Amino acid sequence: MKNKEQNKIMIGWTTVSEKSDAEKLVGDLLDMQIIACGQIEGPIDSFYNWDGELRRDQEWRVTIKFSAQKAEEVERVIKEIHPYKTPQWVSVMGDSTREYSGWVNG
Repeated sequence: MKNKEQNKIMIGWTTVSEKSDAEKLVGDLLDMQIIACGQIEGPIDSFYNWDGELRRDQEWRVTIKFSAQKAEEVERVIKEIHPYKTPQWVSVMGDSTREYSGWVNG
């Protein structure tokens, strides 16, 4: 089981309204050296309730990979630099290959 634990990485997701915001977010996190990589997808259609109103917006999804040791710092920075007042931030622990987790955690 110990080998499996060494193959763990964190994966996190957020969304932003502009591709340029997604690029800036990923770039800033990389510059701070707190994530291994970021991927940008979109536009995607988001449906949600906000202030009692049903909303539909196009957004860009940002997926990032990072070490569990950096999880608190990544969350703090996301909250500080994200353009949304209440950003989506969801993260999970994931399994990966030994080689990939070595790169992410290295």
